[in-house]
Amino acid sequence: MRIMAGHPAQMGCFEIRRASVVPPDELLSMIWPELDAWKDRFGLEPGQINDLAVAGLTNLLLYLREVILQDSVTLRKRFPKSLVWNHAVFQHKAYEQFAERMKAVVGDDEERPSQHAILLQAMPALADCLSSMDANIKGIQADMHEFKATMSSVVVEEVQVERTRMLQLLTSEASQFRIEPAQSPSKPRLPLPPPPLPLSMHSGAATAGAEVVGAASSCYASARASLAHSLAPDGRSPSPSAAPPLLEPQEPPRYTMCR
Repeated sequence: MRIMAGHPAQMGCFEIRRASVVPPDELLSMIWPELDAWKDRFGLEPGQINDLAVAGLTNLLLYLREVILQDSVTLRKRFPKSLVWNHAVFQHKAYEQFAERMKAVVGDDEERPSQHAILLQAMPALADCLSSMDANIKGIQADMHEFKATMSSVVVEEVQVERTRMLQLLTSEASQFRIEPAQSPSKPRLPLPPPPLPLSMHSGAATAGAEVVGAASSCYASARASLAHSLAPDGRSPSPSAAPPLLEPQEPPRYTMCR
């Protein structure tokens, strides 16, 4: 039906190239000459007749006479012995010029689509190609998500298996644990020397030195004094000049916060 209507045989193409060649007015006036008197008499403009049905019929007849002239160039080749070609319009000199223009545009009997028609026809194919690419990308993304979920489940299962195996190994009766002391080194370590006493007491100023030491260092002074007493070589207590006097610990200062 599409080919019989004048469209190309190519699927998806609905263009008639011969419709682009407009017949001259002198040829159009020779087909239904009385039709020119009814042209532009119907419409909504001032002085026109507002009749939609008659206006549609007039416009249809004006269009059909163009179609008759455009189709006649191809039909004359297919049906050269038809009596229709004896009409005066097909014997006119202007018709020969119109037929030459039509042959230059149409070419062969079977019309081929123009570049515009090919582009319009290619767009659906391009859209289908883009749709298939989008579907492939979505499929790949779904596969990646599925692979990620599978790998996560496999890792969790492996961790559970390793944890269970370690628990079984620790709780089994065959496994024994022993704690042994570390072996002493071959050479005994020498005791560390006592830390130096930071208190320097000036002769005749024991009371002033005790005041300078303060509450924070009193306990350290007592510990160092007892240490020095235990490290005396002859077992006797050291002389008062060698060790600082024992200081009693003092209470730390107290502060009252402002309300």
